Amino acid sequence: MRDIFRPKTAAVPAAVRRAGGPAVAGPEAPRPEVPPAFALRISYIGSIKSGGRTIALVLRNGQTVSVGEGDEIAPGYKVVGVTADAIVVQGPNSERKTFPRQGERP
Repeated sequence: MRDIFRPKTAAVPAAVRRAGGPAVAGPEAPRPEVPPAFALRISYIGSIKSGGRTIALVLRNGQTVSVGEGDEIAPGYKVVGVTADAIVVQGPNSERKTFPRQGERP
């Protein structure tokens, strides 16, 4: 027969008990860092040549933005190339993505 005034003690392998406090999780194995996917969504709608520099007109979140080579289009995303046909953007992991110019819209 069990004494009802004495608490039951059981080994809890996933947690460490502390006197007078909540259970604390034991150490976890470090997870490998997974680089974030290239999450920038833009449409390249055209370009303008100004002072020997090509400026890209980009549609982002419903707003038209003008950017040139070396400009940051969003935090962590830098324009590394602009031509009349495409814009090249480098992401946070140095991954590059080419956005071709969109065709004429009716």
